[in-house]
Amino acid sequence: MKAKIIFFITVFLQSLILSAQINLEHTYTFSGPYPNVEVVNLSVSGYKYMVTDNTNNQLKLYNLDHSLWKTINIIPPAGYKFGLVWFISETLFNTNNNIEFLCSYVSLSSQDSVDSQILDEFGNVILTLSDCAGGTIYSTGVNGYKLITQPWWENYINVYSLPGSLPSSVNQYDPNINNNLLGNAFPNPSENLITIPYSLPQGCSNGIIVIYDITGKQVGTYHIDNSFSNLRLDTSPLSKGTYIYKIFANNNITSSNVFIKH
Repeated sequence: MKAKIIFFITVFLQSLILSAQINLEHTYTFSGPYPNVEVVNLSVSGYKYMVTDNTNNQLKLYNLDHSLWKTINIIPPAGYKFGLVWFISETLFNTNNNIEFLCSYVSLSSQDSVDSQILDEFGNVILTLSDCAGGTIYSTGVNGYKLITQPWWENYINVYSLPGSLPSSVNQYDPNINNNLLGNAFPNPSENLITIPYSLPQGCSNGIIVIYDITGKQVGTYHIDNSFSNLRLDTSPLSKGTYIYKIFANNNITSSNVFIKH
């Protein structure tokens, strides 16, 4: 009997120790659907929690102690609604240390119509990207950073040179990781089936591809490994519109791309 009592006490104490290792630190609440919280690394101000609130058209940045650091109001162009925020930084799209980011918008009349802008924290438009749902940023070494975009329905691709740089970050583009892990989905646009080519970083045996709609709502999660190099999806259950797909490997978003569902 004594041995049983000692056993149960030991198990109880071990459970207390294990549960104490993971603690709920903070809860962010939202007034509408599709909330999004990420951790970003700013060149000057360091790590912040980035909270996007599509309902109130706001981008909020919090310190690591969860105190509010900055609120940025997003004013979508006429006929569009706030979609997603990409590549938030302080020294990438300009060199004055203001917060800047790429913001995508979806048309109120058609989910197939998406525009993007590069904005600063005061609402100034640095660059307009018509018919684009985001873009891809590459480090070219001593030649700096490039933004590559492909407008929908066009047979050309634009390459923009950028004045600044982007530090490594969590759940954001990391210039030290191969950003060519996701190929272009085909056929694109898609009606019923779509194929997403992918590869995993060297030394990584598995990952996840996550599908989001243009508002940031997660609509699908798919586990991948090195057994295949393509993920084939049935898109018939999806509504018409623009979707973002991201590959997560080694605890980072290592690449992202977009496709349209007709």
